[in-house]
Amino acid sequence: MLYLLDASIFLFRGWFALPDSITTAAGEPANAFRGFATTLVDLLPETGGQPLLICFDESLSSSFRNEIDPDYKANRELPPPELECQFRWARTLSEALGLPVLASDYFEADDLMASAARLARDQALPITLISRDKDLAQLLRPGDYFWEGPGKAARDRDAVAERFGFPPERMADYLALVGDPVDNIPGVPGIGAKTAARLFSLYSDLDALYADLDGLLEHGLRGAARLRERLQAHREVAFRARALTRLRDDAPLPFDALPPRGPVDPSALNELDRLVGLGRANRRKLGLAHA
Repeated sequence: MLYLLDASIFLFRGWFALPDSITTAAGEPANAFRGFATTLVDLLPETGGQPLLICFDESLSSSFRNEIDPDYKANRELPPPELECQFRWARTLSEALGLPVLASDYFEADDLMASAARLARDQALPITLISRDKDLAQLLRPGDYFWEGPGKAARDRDAVAERFGFPPERMADYLALVGDPVDNIPGVPGIGAKTAARLFSLYSDLDALYADLDGLLEHGLRGAARLRERLQAHREVAFRARALTRLRDDAPLPFDALPPRGPVDPSALNELDRLVGLGRANRRKLGLAHA
C-alpha cells in the first residue's frame, strides 16, 4: 500500500480551526503547523511502516492550469507570510521523520499524488489518499481507499461511488458540468449536482456524453430537451473545465521506484521543537527526550 498525504488540506485546517494562541517561542503563529504535526504524528503508527509520501502545493499561481485559464483560482488570496513559513516547517518535520516530500511550482499537489499513484500501479500497489479534497476521488481504482485522516474511517472505491452517485474516476467530468467555485471554475449553467451525477451514471465520460446529446431524450431525464440545449451552448466551457479538473499523472518525480521511509532524525526533531514547538502530546508520541 502507498499512502499519499495532501499536506495543504491539513495545514489549512489547522490554520482555521486551531487558536492563534499557538505560537513559536518567538511569538510567531504556529497553529497550522501544529495541526499538521498532530495529523502526521498520528498517521505514523496507523500506516504501519508502509510507503508514505507527503505532497505540498507550491504552485498556487503558477501551475499549468493558469496557462489553460488565467482566472483559475483567481478568487483565492495567496497565503500570508505567517502561513507560508508554517508550510516550510511542515516540510522540515516530514523530512525529519524520514518521509519523502513532493512539491512543484508547475504541478499541484493533486497532480503529484496522481503521478505517484501511477508509479504505485506500475508496481501493483494499491493506494490510500489522505485528504478531504473530492477532486482526488478520480484516482481511485478497485483496492484503493480515500481516507480523511486519523479518527475517520477509510472508504473504498465502491463506498465513494455510493456517496457521490457515480464512479469516482468520473469526478473530473462531473466537475466539468457543475463547476468548482472554490477554484473559480465555471460549469454549465443550470446543471446541478443531481443532474450531473445522473448523467455520469449513464455515460462513461464527457466525450461519451457529448457524442450522444440526442440520446438524452431516451433516458427519461426531466427537462432533457433543455438540458441538451445547455450542453450544446456551453460545450467549450465544459471541456475547458475538465482540462482544469482532470489530474495529470506525468509530473516528474525524483525517483523511479517508490522510496521506503528513511530514518527518523531525533536531532532535527528536537531542533524544530525548540524553534517552533511540536506540542507535548506529539513529543510524547515521538519519544523525544523532553516530552
